[in-house]
Amino acid sequence: MGMTIIKTPSEWEMYQRSWEQEQGIQYGNIVWGTGPEHYPCLVASLPAHDTVLSCYVYPEDAFNLIQAEGAIHGPGAFKPESVQPATINTVGPTQDEFNKHITALCMAMLDELVEVKITNRERFESVLAKCVARVDQFTAEQHEGLQPAIVDILMGLQHDEH
Repeated sequence: MGMTIIKTPSEWEMYQRSWEQEQGIQYGNIVWGTGPEHYPCLVASLPAHDTVLSCYVYPEDAFNLIQAEGAIHGPGAFKPESVQPATINTVGPTQDEFNKHITALCMAMLDELVEVKITNRERFESVLAKCVARVDQFTAEQHEGLQPAIVDILMGLQHDEH
């Protein structure tokens, strides 16, 4: 399931049931957070052990992102007519659409992290290589449920940096 527009509390409930069904999770066997602070919003969710992690994007957040784009790339850099609609639905994207959006998301995050000097490409490539090796290790060992493994990898990265 990609980013989904949620307009009401009842749509939030429908989203949760649809997401659980798509994940093959029986109703009530996973813990959700409190939900959106207000509506409308975009939401995307990921499983993490026995809980669901959800990310919400509110209209004011989207507005701030558009303003930030102009501040980084100069006035007039953002052209609404050039923006393609994201895969926003309640059915879910195809694997190709999902791969395309995840790739674009990763590229955008890297560009932004480099632009604001939080990291550089060389350091990022080093961390990426470590993550790929860890994912390969977990895949090769055929651990049950890669989702918990990804959380473990991320937790390991936090410890590696300290």
